[in-house]
Amino acid sequence: MALAEKYNEEPERNGFKWSDHFIIKIPDDYGSFWPEECCIHQIPRNLRDLNDAAYTPQFISIGPIHHGKPELANMEKYKYLYLQKFLARTEKKLETFADFIKDREESIRRKYSEPFKNLDSKDYATMILLDAFFIFELFLGTDDENAGCKNDCVLQKAWLKTGIQHDLMLLENQLPYSDLANLYTFAFPDDPKRLFYPLAGTYFSNYNPNRIILQEKGILHFTDMIRGFMSQTLERKKPSSRIKNLKVPAKKLSEAGIKFERVENGNLADVDFCKGILKLPQFEAHDTTELVFRNVMALEQSEYPNEAYITSYILLMDFLINSNKDVAFLVERGIVTNGLGSCQAVADMINKLCRNITETNFHFQDICDDLNKFCESWWHKVAAIWNGEYFKDVWHGTGTIFGFILVLLTFINSICSILAVIYG
Repeated sequence: MALAEKYNEEPERNGFKWSDHFIIKIPDDYGSFWPEECCIHQIPRNLRDLNDAAYTPQFISIGPIHHGKPELANMEKYKYLYLQKFLARTEKKLETFADFIKDREESIRRKYSEPFKNLDSKDYATMILLDAFFIFELFLGTDDENAGCKNDCVLQKAWLKTGIQHDLMLLENQLPYSDLANLYTFAFPDDPKRLFYPLAGTYFSNYNPNRIILQEKGILHFTDMIRGFMSQTLERKKPSSRIKNLKVPAKKLSEAGIKFERVENGNLADVDFCKGILKLPQFEAHDTTELVFRNVMALEQSEYPNEAYITSYILLMDFLINSNKDVAFLVERGIVTNGLGSCQAVADMINKLCRNITETNFHFQDICDDLNKFCESWWHKVAAIWNGEYFKDVWHGTGTIFGFILVLLTFINSICSILAVIYG
C-alpha cells in the first residue's frame, strides 16, 4: 500500500489527509528568479555582514535595489534638475523616452536578480529615466571643461562629487550598461560624435591609469567596466582549482633570496616570477580601496568564477602579507602605497578581503608553487637562516662582519704563534 493511501485511510489518527497537507504551489514568476540575462546581483548576506557600508550607497540610489530608501531621498531633487538640463540638450520629449524604456522594460527587469514587482510599469520607467538622465548629465558636466562647474549643484561640491562616484561603482547600484548606451544613442541619433563609452571612460578615468580601451559590447555595467580596467591584460594565466598557500610571506621570501620588483604601468593581473625575481603591480591602499575591491570581487563571484583575476590577486596578496612587517617591506619596494597611515591597517584590510569568498579558481597557483620550491631548496634555506639570524639589519650585519674578521684574525694569529714555536 502506498504511503499516501495509508495516511488517507487514517484521517482521524493523523488529523489530516496526505493530499490536503502536502500541496506545493509553484509561483507564476518562478522562472524569473534567476534569468539568464541577470548581471546585477544583490550582495549575499555573508559578505554584507563583513562590511555593510562597502556595498551600500551613501548619497544616491541608482536602479531598483536601493530605490526609495529614505536616507537617499535628498538626492532625488537633483535627479529632476538634471532631467530638465538633459532634456534641454535634446529635441525629444519626455514621453518619447518613456515609450523607449517601456518597450524594453521586461528586458531591463530580467537583468536584475529580483523582478521588483512592487514597482509598476510607470514607476519603473520613471525610475530608469531619472537615474539614466542624472548619469548622462553628470558625465557630460565632468567631460566638458567649459561646463561651468561653479553653477552645477553637484560638481561644485568636491565631497559630493567624490561620494557619488563611489556610489556609481557599487554592484547593487547599477543600470545595465547596454541599455544606458542605447538610451544615450537614442537621445542623439544624428550626432555620431555623441558616444557613451568615451563619457563613461572619462568619468571613471581615475580607475584606468593605463588608459585601457575595453570592448564596449561586453560591458555589463560600471562595476564591470572598472573590473576590466583593473584586470585587462594580453596574457591570461590558466586558473587552477587547487589552491595551495605560500609557505612564507613577503619579508621571509626576501630573506630566502627572492627579489621583489614593481611592474611599471601594469594592471593587477600582471604578476610574474622568473629567475628569482617576483614582479608585482602596485597596490594602492587608501580610504576607498576596500569598497572597490569588495564590489569587484562580489561581481566575480557571480559572473566570472573562472576568470576571477581580481580575487586571485587579492588572494596572492593575502598570502604575501601576514603582518605589518610584510607591508612595510612591500612599501619600501614601491609595491604597496600606504594611504591609510598604518602598515597594520593595510595588513588587516587585505587579510579580511577574502573572508567568505569562495575561491574556485586561482590564477597564480603556478607562481606560488615556484616560490615554494625556491624556498625549499637547501641553498636558499641556508640563505634564509643566514639573512634572518645574522643580517636582520645594518647593525646585525656590521656586527656579523666584524665578528667574522675578528675570528679570522684570531685564527691567523694562533697559526702564526704555533709556527713560531715549531720553527723558532
